[in-house]
Amino acid sequence: MRLLFFTLTALLSGLLSQSAFAFESSDLVSTCTNGKVTRKVVVVYAQTGKKFPCQVIYVKDTERPGKVEILYEANTSSGFCERKAGEFLGKVLSSWKCEGNIEVRKPASGETPPKSP
Repeated sequence: MRLLFFTLTALLSGLLSQSAFAFESSDLVSTCTNGKVTRKVVVVYAQTGKKFPCQVIYVKDTERPGKVEILYEANTSSGFCERKAGEFLGKVLSSWKCEGNIEVRKPASGETPPKSP
């Protein structure tokens, strides 16, 4: 199962370099723009219908096509990836225009999301 999950992540890395790509319908995706720069935050699930294992993936479409960065992952905690993806959007990409199905959240007190490289 875990091998399949990371194989999916590697596959996504290749697919993201194309202008059009598809995620599973259960995955969460938010696309953010700032001028001509586009970024995506994606919550990827290892199995359709299961909330874990999961990964939060960050994609810089314009600057680094085809490259993905795994921000967070969880193997046993339902809701973790959704929360962390929302906090990342709320903190790092708060001044960007974002559209998608990830709920933007304020980071929990004492927690800092990863900085955008």
